[in-house]
Amino acid sequence: MRLPSIFPWSMPLAALAILLLATLVQCASVPILRPDSLAAHTPGASNETSPVLDKRSIWVVQKVKCFMENYPVKKTTIQEGIDYLNRIAGTPNLHAGDWSRVSCSHKSAIYWMNMFHHDTALDSFEWVATGAQMVVDKCTTDDGYVSGETWFTDLAATGVWVVMVGYDPC
Repeated sequence: MRLPSIFPWSMPLAALAILLLATLVQCASVPILRPDSLAAHTPGASNETSPVLDKRSIWVVQKVKCFMENYPVKKTTIQEGIDYLNRIAGTPNLHAGDWSRVSCSHKSAIYWMNMFHHDTALDSFEWVATGAQMVVDKCTTDDGYVSGETWFTDLAATGVWVVMVGYDPC
């Protein structure tokens, strides 16, 4: 069984269940943790770097794509998620091919996905927030709805990681 998704492909239900279990959900009812304790409670985040991970501070925006036909969400709620991501301490990291929902509130989600063939770490969650902000800046409709994704690559263009903004029944 496949569910509708903000992405141009559908996700099997089993993959969605795994994704939902492996994510940090940002909701109004959940208190914001102290920065020093957040990484301990965030799958895929740490306060330390690992030599196994590809950690780069320079990323290039490859493209920003809007998907308004795929379940757009309120810009104001996504903006709250962006503000939340800008406050998180730690280093987000994902294994090759993995993805994680890093913010979700009022059925409006922000994901990031590692499409490199190796593990990737970002310097901070601000990179994910920046990708989501680019979607907001390019894809927001006149009535205040948004859906889309930002694709980043490294300077050698050896792969991409993606920030996705759109509907999720969190």
